[in-house]
Amino acid sequence: MSQGAPARRARSKSHRPARDGGVRTRLGLATASPWLRAPFLLVRFPGLLLAIGSALVILSVAGASSPLFLSSAGNATLQDGIAATCPWDVALTHQAHAPVGGEALNSGFFYNQPSVDALAQIRSADALMNRVDRGIGHLGPPELQIVGITIQVSGGTSSALPRQVRLYTRPGAFSHVQTIASAGGKGVWLPASAATAFKVEPGDSVTLTNVLGVGPRTAKVRVAAVYRDLVTLPRARFWCWQDHLIYPLSVFDNRPPPPPFLIADEATFLSLSRKLGERDAEFTWVFPVQPRRLTVPEAQTLVANMQAIGQKIGARTPGTFFGGYASPLGGPGRTSSQLSFIADKAEATQAALRGPVQAISLAARAVALMVVAAAGIYWVDRRRAEVHLLSAKGVGSVGLGTKVLLEALPIAAGAAFAGWAAGVWLAKILGPTDLLDAGAPSAALRQVLWTTAVGVVFLSIVGGYGAHRAAESEPVRGHRALGAAPWELAVLGLAGAALYEILTRGTQPVQNGVPKIDFLIVLFPILFIAGGAGIAVRGLRRLLPKLRASGRSWPSPAYLASRRLAAASRIAVALVTAAALAIGILSYAGALRSSLGATTNAKALLFTGSDVSVTVAENIEVPRSLSPNATAVTQIDSAYTLPDQTLVSVLGVDRATFARAAFWDSSFASASLGQILEELKPPQGGSAPLPVLVAGGSVPTAPGESMFFRGGNVEIPIRVVETARAFPGMAPDEPLVVADRQALAERKAPGLRAIWTKGDAARAEKVIRAQGAHILAVATTREIQRNPSFLPFSWVFGFLQALGIMAGLIVLGGILLYLEARQRGRAISYALASRMGLSRRSHRASVALELGVLLALGCVVGIGLAWIAARVVYGRLDPLPQLPPAPLFRLPLAVFGLTAVAVLAAAWLGAWRVQHEAERARVSEVMRVAG
Repeated sequence: MSQGAPARRARSKSHRPARDGGVRTRLGLATASPWLRAPFLLVRFPGLLLAIGSALVILSVAGASSPLFLSSAGNATLQDGIAATCPWDVALTHQAHAPVGGEALNSGFFYNQPSVDALAQIRSADALMNRVDRGIGHLGPPELQIVGITIQVSGGTSSALPRQVRLYTRPGAFSHVQTIASAGGKGVWLPASAATAFKVEPGDSVTLTNVLGVGPRTAKVRVAAVYRDLVTLPRARFWCWQDHLIYPLSVFDNRPPPPPFLIADEATFLSLSRKLGERDAEFTWVFPVQPRRLTVPEAQTLVANMQAIGQKIGARTPGTFFGGYASPLGGPGRTSSQLSFIADKAEATQAALRGPVQAISLAARAVALMVVAAAGIYWVDRRRAEVHLLSAKGVGSVGLGTKVLLEALPIAAGAAFAGWAAGVWLAKILGPTDLLDAGAPSAALRQVLWTTAVGVVFLSIVGGYGAHRAAESEPVRGHRALGAAPWELAVLGLAGAALYEILTRGTQPVQNGVPKIDFLIVLFPILFIAGGAGIAVRGLRRLLPKLRASGRSWPSPAYLASRRLAAASRIAVALVTAAALAIGILSYAGALRSSLGATTNAKALLFTGSDVSVTVAENIEVPRSLSPNATAVTQIDSAYTLPDQTLVSVLGVDRATFARAAFWDSSFASASLGQILEELKPPQGGSAPLPVLVAGGSVPTAPGESMFFRGGNVEIPIRVVETARAFPGMAPDEPLVVADRQALAERKAPGLRAIWTKGDAARAEKVIRAQGAHILAVATTREIQRNPSFLPFSWVFGFLQALGIMAGLIVLGGILLYLEARQRGRAISYALASRMGLSRRSHRASVALELGVLLALGCVVGIGLAWIAARVVYGRLDPLPQLPPAPLFRLPLAVFGLTAVAVLAAAWLGAWRVQHEAERARVSEVMRVAG
């Protein structure tokens, strides 16, 4: 009895349906031990944990990418637009005219309105402006600029005639001029041209005269400092809104520049203006925009606030006028800002990029789901014994899928958070800018959560179905037929339909200044490369078994690698497909990005003529230090031909030095640049027609054709000796006539001198200014390439390259799964082969060769398909079709080189890992488990 009691107690303890069977019966398998322990089981399988975790992390990054990239692209467009625009055009400006001296409104004038002191009205309006902007983010306090009418300045020891100046005041003006001499203290800052003419030094006094009033009124003022005339300096961002008051309207304008500024502080300005009887000063209140960390949603809110400020200003000022102008001191004036236009363009850019970016993101998620499926298949292979046991107990595919789901949930939660954090970090590091909208990370998190949920469900379905299939003794009906179905042809058919739409739709890449990237240009290569890689791999699957008949005399590493490749599993062949897709997408994006960069650079160089073009006021020659890479040209934009009156630009070239600096491409003309320059050699007689080249248009070649220049009576007979599709220095909207510059000068053709040079713009400006030349304009290719209309193209293809890199990471995960799936067999074969004399080095080399061949095949197939796709599409990406040259095709050689290095590294690391695991494995244990 005593011996049987424990047995009875044990049996009664193991059969308790009455006590706890109720809850377990209701919940079913969910409360069974394998399912309760499922969330903690993956810790025991590091390889499986790494495979599933990495697949879900990549899926999460792909899910987070689109909202983060769109936010970054929109904010980059906004910031670039603000940076490329004059700050006062971005700011809220309120501008109008009003008197400074006397009364703002005369008694009895305009319906007998009472007289108001002009200065009191100015101070009242200024107080109003300082009240309306309180508490608005990214909007600074108002600054007041006052521009007076033209007055005369005289004095000093010279008998020179009075010079015209314009009284001016603005905060910060003193710190944005080049001071020549200063005595400090109160007074005005006199331009150097007037100071030199009157022999005035700081501390002296000058006389100001207003000759535009009823009678001349004068005021004497002390000179506090002398500054260099702004017209002699390059345009500065601080003075951009005052360009029309400093420089001629055009660099080709032969008229004298506007009167220089006589700069004073506000109190001095108002005091002098009252003495001089100023009756028509221009007042501009500027509410500067502070763009640092300004996002698109914040910009739209700021635009609405600025519009409200403008309405307040208009509503709170009385409706009277002076001199026909709407006055802020007596009327609504004129309120403006271009921030609304810039913000709308940024939103339009986001909308234009949304289609291709989402297509890329969906493609990345689809590829990542392939790895998730591979991880599910690997789960079945790694847990084969457990799957057979559960299946024998009656657990079906739903139960096994539930087990996979429960096991993956903890790692899925961690992978979702890690992928989201990595996506945010990558968007800030690799995106167009590190500035993201406040709501972008949360939008990305929402997208990551549902994407990861889809991935986990997909993993459970693949794992459950695969486990059920593995446990079945009979093959699933129709499985072999389904595997042999030519799905590649369907994908290629979709790629063909996408290509047909691309070639026939005819949309322009840039419309109204906004880039329009057809999402089919992004979708087509993915479909084409996937379908083409599938067909190539089908052929490869037929060729690999033939390796068994060859290689008997090869070295051991090559022999072993050939035998493994001949018996390559579907996972190995799928690895080639995945590598071809990843490398193909990366190569396609790299080719289009390189081609677009080369095309944009060529157009910029063609427009500027060389890296840097410096236009000067004097006819100087090339400075000696720049001469190896520079040339001097004459630019004339005010000519037309007779008798047909075709408007043309004219470029005079120095035939001896032009080739040193000018950008030239053989596609520009049928003749070489040297032949063209030789044909432009002027005739000996001065009356003979001047030989010219015509680029970008047509000019009649009949005898008697001539050029006539505006602003003078110069008429030059010409003879067209050569034509070209493009020529350095040409504009996109009119033909360019090229001639010898010395011959143009001898025939009195008006024009401005420009120095074209290769290299750094700052150095060129410094050297040219040291020659005493006055720089009127500086153009660089970098400024043109930073055009906000062009940059989004590069961003999108950079994002597509990121998809290729992400697919490459997926391929690395596939390599891991491939090696793990065959690790047991490799360990056994290595153990047996090593006893027969196979060295560690030979075994490691055979694995490296095996992986290297698979990846190299994927590399060759992917690059070949990418080259075909890029060659077909690149001509549709011309950001400025009206300006030659046509789109240029460039291969991304750097991408190819890095890809080759990555392939070699992946093969070597995979071989090292296989060797390391094979040496650590216990052969008896591996053979027991494998059996």
